[in-house]
Amino acid sequence: MAMSREMEARFESNRLKKAENDTNRRRCFWALFILGAIIFGTSFMAGAASALKDQMHGSAIFYVAFTSGVFQILLGIATALVGWLNYREVRIPGILYIILCFLFALYFGLHLSQSFAAFNIFFLLSGIGLNIWAQVIFHTEDALKDEPGYPLFSPEASQPARYELPKDVIAARAKASQNMDTIGGPAVPSASEMPVPEAPAQPDPYAIRFPEEVRLPEVDASAFGLEADLGTARAPLPVPEITGDVTLEGFSEAESGVREKGIDALPQVSAADLLMDMTAAPSHATVKGDVSQLPDPAEVRARMAAMKKAREEHPLS
Repeated sequence: MAMSREMEARFESNRLKKAENDTNRRRCFWALFILGAIIFGTSFMAGAASALKDQMHGSAIFYVAFTSGVFQILLGIATALVGWLNYREVRIPGILYIILCFLFALYFGLHLSQSFAAFNIFFLLSGIGLNIWAQVIFHTEDALKDEPGYPLFSPEASQPARYELPKDVIAARAKASQNMDTIGGPAVPSASEMPVPEAPAQPDPYAIRFPEEVRLPEVDASAFGLEADLGTARAPLPVPEITGDVTLEGFSEAESGVREKGIDALPQVSAADLLMDMTAAPSHATVKGDVSQLPDPAEVRARMAAMKKAREEHPLS
């Protein structure tokens, strides 16, 4: 959104006022700080000057000097502190300082006979003037807060930020298909494009289903003199006849016979042979101290020489 020339000129004027007002606030702070340091530094001079009066005698000299010095110290600290609070935009301490300084200036104006009264009146009036200047700065700042664009008064900062895509992204989007801008899965086909599922075959209510391991063979009903009418009823299946010994004792004897024949057919291995295969030879378990059972040294040397020759003829590297 473009800004009119009148609004741009208004922004420029307010920006200059804001910069000048901030500069005046810093100047006021340093002026009050320097004034407070001067008042604090003259505290000993005020005490000494107050004690030089001819009418002062005895303990009155000490009390007058002490009171004058403490007043100067407190006034100097208060002036510097109020200057810092004005810089932090705290108004109430500055207003209270103006009121108190006015009352003290009125008091010293009525007691000009005191030796340091004229200097105190000057310090108090200076503090009042600087704090009035600080209040004017506050008033100007409040007026600027009601203006549009505070506190920067920048046309760029007053407008909302806009994100612009990089040029490579814009170029890639122009080359992409229209489906790139869509979110979600593929388009759902219409009702006319969707395939019509075939109706499942209706099971025969009279069919008897058996598992594969107990499925019975087909029986011809005409062999038993029965007519198979599938529309009305099914012919009853014949009951098979079981012959032979079907008792538990007979089944146990038959099973034991088959098991014995299977075990006898397997090769038999002795435990001693298995132990010999699992034992490292020659070892103490097999030799048992008999040197005659060890291999021939000549045979061992021949095998070692053959291994050395093979290693030389066929090196690893």
